[in-house]
Amino acid sequence: MITENQYMGGLEGSIPVLVQALNWMETAEEIDDLFLGDAEVWRRSSIGQAGPMGGDFPFITREGHNVLDVIFTSPIQSLAEVAESLDKVDGVVDHGVISKFPLVLFLSPSKLLPVSLYLFSCVQGCNNAV
Repeated sequence: MITENQYMGGLEGSIPVLVQALNWMETAEEIDDLFLGDAEVWRRSSIGQAGPMGGDFPFITREGHNVLDVIFTSPIQSLAEVAESLDKVDGVVDHGVISKFPLVLFLSPSKLLPVSLYLFSCVQGCNNAV
C-alpha cells in the first residue's frame, strides 16, 4: 500500500514478449519501431548478459519461440496501449502485460485517514475509477 504522494503515475521497466522463431528479427524491428525513442528491444539470452541479439545462446522456449525484452527508457504511461500495440504485431505470440482484469489500487491521502478503494479497468486505459 502506498500513500497518494508516493504514487508516481508512469511505470518503468521492461516487458517480456514471446515471438515466433521464424523472422524474429523482423518482429523485433517492428516492435522497436512502435516504441522508437521510448524503448530498446533485446533478445533474451539463456546465459548471462549477451547484448541485443541474445549472444551465442539465446533463450528459446520448448515451443521454439524467442523471448524479447522491451526495455522502456522512459515511463510507460499506459500499459493497456502497450498491450494493444503488441497484440497487433505479426509474429508476437504473447507478452507479459496482463490488462484484461480489473486492478485494485489502495490510496491513502495520509497515514491517519481511512484507505480509499479504487477499481480500474486496464482494458479502458486504467484511467477510469469505478
